[in-house]
Amino acid sequence: MGIVLRTRGWRVVHTLQNYIIKGQLEHLNADPALVAKLANRAIFVGENADHKLHPLQYVSDCLHAGKFSDSIALGIMGVLIENGANINGYGGWKEDTPLLAAIGYYQTDIAHFLLDKGADYTQVGFHGATALHWAAWTGQDSLVSALLQFPVDYDVPDHDFGATPLLYGIHGYFRGGEMNERNQIQCIRILLSKGANPYHKDKEGNDAWQYIKGRQGHEIFDLLPKQMP
Repeated sequence: MGIVLRTRGWRVVHTLQNYIIKGQLEHLNADPALVAKLANRAIFVGENADHKLHPLQYVSDCLHAGKFSDSIALGIMGVLIENGANINGYGGWKEDTPLLAAIGYYQTDIAHFLLDKGADYTQVGFHGATALHWAAWTGQDSLVSALLQFPVDYDVPDHDFGATPLLYGIHGYFRGGEMNERNQIQCIRILLSKGANPYHKDKEGNDAWQYIKGRQGHEIFDLLPKQMP
């Protein structure tokens, strides 16, 4: 009997997973009872089905994989949230929340939607960094501006490196790779205009000037104070 129950449970979760991966928003709208039952039930993915995702995060994964459009993703997330999905996912220490996952996938509209729905912008994910760190690193300037409308600590260091969102923006500009070439300069400009501290040193003793040293970073140099303290 136990095996039968687990099998049935898997089939129900698998149904939700299929609805999501196929972008079948109409089926989700038609079965709110199913959505409510499974809105926070883990979906396991990966070659060995050993990577656990919250359903909201799974939507971002599917969007990133090109399974459907932004509008479908927003619709699915809306249905999940309306039926009890925890907007912050499982919220483990240094684990991505749906907001952090969306930022990491450059899903700016999704991230704005989650913020508008009340996502926790202070939760830390990979490297113990916040949404503001990753918005700056990925060069999503509209998200940096949106996050700064909240009472965020714009000089908060991450856990692993002791780097602030400003340092993440500089690092992302130089070290993020071709895919990450976005609007880091504007992110840096916004953070400095709000009072971000360029003199903050990370755990290795590097401040904003050390992050730029030896690189073709004249645009950033022009944004920084002209004299060291």
